[in-house]
Amino acid sequence: MTIADLAKQAGISRPCYYQYFADLHDLMENLLKDLEGEIQSVGQPWFAADAYPILKLDEALSGLVRVCFEHGPIIRAIFEAAPMDERLEKAWNDFVKVFDDAVTARIKLDQAAGLSPNFEARSVAIALNRMDIGILI
Repeated sequence: MTIADLAKQAGISRPCYYQYFADLHDLMENLLKDLEGEIQSVGQPWFAADAYPILKLDEALSGLVRVCFEHGPIIRAIFEAAPMDERLEKAWNDFVKVFDDAVTARIKLDQAAGLSPNFEARSVAIALNRMDIGILI
């Protein structure tokens, strides 16, 4: 995809595009930031749950499915293009790391509360997130 193609499909001029974004990478990075905010928002009930984490997890996962359904084409495009583009791959990995960190912290809270057995939280968080990504994409 080129900026000319994107501008044409969006019904804007190339100069208009460049008013907001430096290049295609800048657009993709902004889309990921917006998506990160939406996912953080729907995940917050579980990430911050003091009580009833299982109910809050169900609520968060429902919101995550909705967000991913709404933005599925963008997520898939970035996911598929990232391995072929170093800058986009870094943006994708930074995006995913935010959720690896959040899920790791949540698992550790559950372990401290005796709600989950002791295991290496980080590796399990990464595995769960990659499974979720695969399923949601």
